[in-house]
This record gives sequence, C-alpha cells and structure tokens, in this order.
Amino acid sequence: MDIKFDSKSLERLIIAYSIQDKSFFLKIGKHLRTPSAKKKSYFNDAKLQTILNIICYFNGKYDKFPTYEEIKVFIERLPDEDDIKIYITKLAEELYSIDFSEVDIGFLKEETIKFITSARVVEAMAYSQLDLEKGDFAAISERMKEAVNITFDNDLGISVKDLRKGLEELREAEDDTKTISLGWPSTDTVFGRLRPGELFVFAGVPGIGKTIWLGSVAMNNFMNGKKVVVFTLETSPKRLLMRYYQSLFNRNKMHILNDEINIEAVESLIPEDGDIIIKQYPANSASTADMSAFINDLVMYKNFTPDLIVIDYILIAKTDSNDISPENTYKYYKKVAEEFRNLGVEWNVPVVSATQINREGMGDSGGSKAVLTSKSGSESRGILDTADYYSVIIQTAQDKKRFGESIGSYSLYVDKNRNDKTGCRINFYIDYDTYTIKEGTPK
Repeated sequence: MDIKFDSKSLERLIIAYSIQDKSFFLKIGKHLRTPSAKKKSYFNDAKLQTILNIICYFNGKYDKFPTYEEIKVFIERLPDEDDIKIYITKLAEELYSIDFSEVDIGFLKEETIKFITSARVVEAMAYSQLDLEKGDFAAISERMKEAVNITFDNDLGISVKDLRKGLEELREAEDDTKTISLGWPSTDTVFGRLRPGELFVFAGVPGIGKTIWLGSVAMNNFMNGKKVVVFTLETSPKRLLMRYYQSLFNRNKMHILNDEINIEAVESLIPEDGDIIIKQYPANSASTADMSAFINDLVMYKNFTPDLIVIDYILIAKTDSNDISPENTYKYYKKVAEEFRNLGVEWNVPVVSATQINREGMGDSGGSKAVLTSKSGSESRGILDTADYYSVIIQTAQDKKRFGESIGSYSLYVDKNRNDKTGCRINFYIDYDTYTIKEGTPK
C-alpha cells in the first residue's frame, strides 16, 4: 500500500528517511542544511530544521548518522528552554521509529525534489529583490536557474565484470549514428569520430579562418544528414549563410547574388534530415544557459533536436558563473570551456568551437608561423586542459595563395587528442570562392 503525503507528513518523512538512507541524505543535506534553525528554516516546523542540522553536523564530524541516544545528547546541549528541548527530543524519537515498509520511496524522492526546489525558489525570490531594484536581471536569472537545478542522480555506473553490458556500451559508443565526423577521412583516422559530451577546439591566429573551419564542419555534417546548431558570437548570420550557400551551390558570391543558381538541382542533393540553424548573440553576452534555452525552444517549437553544436567562439562567450573574474583568464576561460563541454553532455552531442592564438604566432608577412602549438594559445591554458581535442590551424602567408589567387593550403597540427595520436599534421586546401576545405592538394 502506497502512502501519499500532506505537507506536515512530507517534512517528517524527508528527515526520517535521510537517517535510514545515506545516499538520500547526501543528496538532500547540502540543499537543506542551514547555519541556524532560528535564523533560517526550510521547514514549516523549525524544530525539524534543528534535527536535520544536528544530523548534518554529526555526519560531517564523525562520518556516520547519530543514533537516537546520540542525538538526545546534542539536543540536551541546545541553548533552548527545557520544554522546547523535550519537544525536539520527542519529535526525534518519532522520526527514528517511522516504518518505511509501506511508503512509496520513489514518490517520496520525487516529492522531496519538489520540496527542495520550492524552498530554494522562494529563497531566490527573496534574495532577488535587491537585484530587481538594480535592474540586474542576469543575476536574477542565474539565481533562479540554480534554484531549480535539483536532481537525484540514479546512475550507478558501468561494471567491468558485466561483460555483455560493457561490450554493448562500447559498441553503442562507436555507433556511427550516435557519433559525429568532422567531415574528412584523415581527421576521422586521427581523432576518431566525436562522441556526445566531447569538446573539439580549433585554435588559430587572428584572420586565419577559424570561422571557415567551423562552418566546414557544420556543412559537412549537414550534407551527411545531421542537424546542426551554429551559435555565432562574432560573424553575422547573413555572412555565414552566404558562405554556406557558396559551399552548397559550389559558386562564388557574385554568382549567387546575380541569381545564377539552379535551385531545383541543388535541392535534389540536400539530405532530407539535415539542417543548420544559425543563431547570433552579441559578443561577451551569451552563456551556455542562453544557448540551452534556445535549443529547448527549437525542440519545442520546431521539433529540432541537434546532433552537433558549433560555437564561434570561446573567447567571446560568457560564463554562467558570477564567481570568476575575466581578469583571471585561466579560470575564466577554463570555466567557459567546461560549460561548453557540459552543454554537450546536457544535449548528448559533441561541441565544436575555436579559440585564438596570440599575435606572437603570426608570421612577419601575415598568416601564421610555420610551426605553432598550444603554447601560443591566447589568454589561457585552461581551454587546452578542458578540451578533448585541440588542433592548431597553420597557414603561412605563402600557404594562403600557394595554388593560385583563390586556392590556398592549410595544415592542422594535432596538439591534444583523446585517442593519443598527437604531434602530427594533416594537410588541406581551401577554395576561397566556395569556402570549401578538402584534404590533400588540389588536382
């Protein structure tokens, strides 16, 4: 028989069950503990808050739950009137004697999440009054996001001993339908296919074409039938759209503007399932919270769930955290990169982005130096430390027009790679008329 709870019963059951289940306690204690029940209580009955605070203190000091006899000792030491201590002691005795054999534990956990969320939202609203007066809506949004971000993780991990399940997990991880290619055979050979939750970063000097590389990855996947969301924090959506159309139509900009395009012929080549959605945010204004909210809208209103997220680029994105100053570049951009990676985990897709190489990496005549590594990375090593893959774009001034006015060469230096192949180069060439990047050298 399942028991449903009124508010008073729920508050008592939350504390009573936390005494019996350490996992449950560890998940709720950090959200419900307060410095003093008299000053702050999440429970309607502040005496329940007192008991929870004692349990949290005892567990923190002795790494175990207090027995009823032990908690009685703590209650006796409280600086309260004797009648209040008697009431708290009796309440504790009731909590320790509750039988959960007929309680729906799953429902209790669901109601506990709602209880914690409700309490935190009310608290966040109270703290937001000053921000409201200041017009600091970003702070209010961040506080509310933290308030509702309550989950009980029931994932018990992967057992090495469970061979069938382990092999199933590995084969599923290599499933081409659940992984993403950058779009070139050599990158697949060196890096492998990108898995959900992984972060790939292109690094290059200013003007080297980082946006072109990100666009090529987006177009390659679009033509392979994948759904891609491109967040641009610098280049205008119309400029990106033109570049994508130049690649798609295999025509230069003037041909497209002069309507020299056979749309019907191109439409027949476009995969039915693939698409690219371009979304622009002003530089240094958007964080992954904004991006995730946008993707939620795509899912809700367009039934569009991405297979890949492309973000252009790390150094002009904003962190969701208000605790880190941009002046501490290592921590700040490491945090941004971590949030990019977490966005991929949240939506179960890879994320591809870019960062900038210091101007020290530029050649004397333009382009990049012939040899570049992550040591020239702009602003922070934190990005490299966080990324699963980190590849440096190299193109000297001579490379830019190596094969003519509109055909240049590139190479990618593999600086970091989860699959262990590092220190090698992959050669490419680019057709600037169509913004198409291909492997090897042009025929």
